[in-house]
Amino acid sequence: MRHAFLAICAIIILGSCTAPSLQNNGGTKLTLTIPEGSSQSAAVQVLTQRFKEVVPYPETVVAFISGDIVEIPLVEYKDTTTIRQLSTWGRDLLLVYAVPKSQQNKVREYLDSYITYSDKEKPFKPSSMIGLVDSEQKSDVLKAINSEDFSTMFPSVGMAYWGNVAVDGKEALFLTDKTSPYIDADMFESVEPFADKEGIEGILGLKLLPDYSERIGQLTGNDSTYLLHILHDEVYISKIIEPHITNPSFSMSGAFTPQDALVISTLWNSAKLEDEVIINSIDLQNP
Repeated sequence: MRHAFLAICAIIILGSCTAPSLQNNGGTKLTLTIPEGSSQSAAVQVLTQRFKEVVPYPETVVAFISGDIVEIPLVEYKDTTTIRQLSTWGRDLLLVYAVPKSQQNKVREYLDSYITYSDKEKPFKPSSMIGLVDSEQKSDVLKAINSEDFSTMFPSVGMAYWGNVAVDGKEALFLTDKTSPYIDADMFESVEPFADKEGIEGILGLKLLPDYSERIGQLTGNDSTYLLHILHDEVYISKIIEPHITNPSFSMSGAFTPQDALVISTLWNSAKLEDEVIINSIDLQNP
């Protein structure tokens, strides 16, 4: 009996020595501030579940909490961009029309002193944008768009959004149509990640809830208007979709890597973060 007990202890000790950890495998130590209170445990649960979907060793994702400070080890995982996204982003997703072409030129004339243009077809269609803006002038442009004068001249113009990547070193400005039908994150039944055959391009498989199944037809039934695909307040895709979509199950592609698709679906499939999460540090650890 004594020998059997010692053998079991040896197995446990050996297993603990070889189990993956930051000390022997390296990775990332993520340190966050999450206010101590009734919602802290819920936020920690959401974050740990998100990371378990992407890391190589999900069983090691265990949070260590001390007051407002939360540490989460991510063994053999060093993608700091994804770590930031999964730590702070919500399940925001919006499909909506851009400002119609009939008004675009008038808006451009109004903002002429701030904007320039590009002939590049990617990452955004030039004709879908209002124009390109220097980063230091973004606040001035937003002030002009939010002015009473602008609202009077363009009552159907909705929100301003910026492209998720720079174009010629500048910010791509988009404006939505206030009268447009739309699809948001709460209208989807499922959001799933895929990759193309080459494993290069990411694809989001989307399915609308039955109550909203007609929305995609409303949005893609007009081939003279650009549809903006907005994720976390940034435009990822701007294009006219042809042929018109009427099936509540459809896909979104053209601006994602397979990792992007995985991140977006992971965020959508997780619960909402009720309180703001502040990243204190993302420390890369060597074995």
